[in-house]
Amino acid sequence: GRSTGVTIVLFTLAFATYLVLLRASEDFKAMNGNDSTDTGDDTDDSFFHSVVLGGGAKYFDFLLGYFVEFILAVFVYNPLILTIVFTGILGCDGR
Repeated sequence: GRSTGVTIVLFTLAFATYLVLLRASEDFKAMNGNDSTDTGDDTDDSFFHSVVLGGGAKYFDFLLGYFVEFILAVFVYNPLILTIVFTGILGCDGR
């Protein structure tokens, strides 16, 4: 019921937060030359990797692009496409 839905949402939120931190961590490592593929020390084949946070907010710049894309999709593209399809502008009478 309700607690299952809340649990699913919280796990999804936790996983998305981990992915954002992982992306920022990988950007930080790539900018500082600490990438494991450069050293040949790629022995960890697991999905979960350690997160190294450093350098501040400049490594979270990719979130601005995601935010702009989300705003455009919700407030520009979606209303525009729905208006075109359901007003009959295309001449197909909503069918």
